[in-house]
Amino acid sequence: MGKILKRENEVFEEKIQKIQKIYSENVENQIKKHEINKDLLEISVVIQIPKKKVHIENYLITPTMNMNELKEFIFSYFIKLNDPIQEFNPPTNYLVIIPPNLEKEIHLLINKKNFLKEANKFNEIIVQNFEDKLLLRSAIKSKVVLIIVGDFKIKSDLPPECISFNFKGKIRLDYFSCNTCSIKCFIFFFYFYF
Repeated sequence: MGKILKRENEVFEEKIQKIQKIYSENVENQIKKHEINKDLLEISVVIQIPKKKVHIENYLITPTMNMNELKEFIFSYFIKLNDPIQEFNPPTNYLVIIPPNLEKEIHLLINKKNFLKEANKFNEIIVQNFEDKLLLRSAIKSKVVLIIVGDFKIKSDLPPECISFNFKGKIRLDYFSCNTCSIKCFIFFFYFYF
């Protein structure tokens, strides 16, 4: 009786393994039939702005995102930092798309004066001007590093604003020369009322 039960158990196990194999093959075939176009998926990227010491992890690039939307994100990012962008001239600002395998090499070149010229020596690197109407997803195939280089100014890059410019109250003027900015200006005497 023990041998019969043992044999029935072995047959049963074989049938289960056969069913599992057929099931896994069917699942694989269904996945292949309905494979998703990878260009329609969002991709997580890293955004870096070396001159402003900005590093943003896991920013999602959608299939329809263009350069203008990326620029809007950068503007909103600096507004959240309470340091809004004051000057942004698209022809002088570039997006450099770097595959992960070249990230270490590029960081050695970032501080060089002719960074864009050096970056163009690598075939895998894409350099785009912010004036271009590029769909970002078409240029990005996998997780990459986006480096923004150029000459844009944020509020903290500008000289500090004179307190008299925003002061609301009674003032009396007198003339003086400023040691900080080396210009001649009026001195304001402020009166505070409590």
